[in-house]
Amino acid sequence: MAPTVVGVCGDCGFDAEGLGPGDAVVAARSLARRWRELLDGVAAREDDGELLLTRRLDRGWSPLERAGHVTGVFEHTAEELLRVWEHEQPLLGEPGGDDAGRGLAVKRQRGDLLAQLAAAAERLARVIERYEGPDWDRAGV
Repeated sequence: MAPTVVGVCGDCGFDAEGLGPGDAVVAARSLARRWRELLDGVAAREDDGELLLTRRLDRGWSPLERAGHVTGVFEHTAEELLRVWEHEQPLLGEPGGDDAGRGLAVKRQRGDLLAQLAAAAERLARVIERYEGPDWDRAGV
């Protein structure tokens, strides 16, 4: 039984309805470029990088913290999709907590974080590419 995704993400607006495998691969591969453009744009408005680490009161995370979180989500999702592809109904784990993304962002410079995000996005795209036809009916628990 395939998992059902309902609704739109309240944070980023992502809507999985109608997203096909080919779309997912293209989207994953384009995300590193999109994040680089976003963070470079923020960095261009300042000299010391403070905006990249500034938390907005209404959103809670700084741009670098959110990029760190997205990197962790990509890494986790690639691992879980690979487990589903390799095993029959594997037990899946929960993604790391919000603190994981915050810690990653604080420990890394923007360029390092973007390189890690790009590697995680590419790995996710490669795992998605492994799935063919009936593989999409596989599920984890």
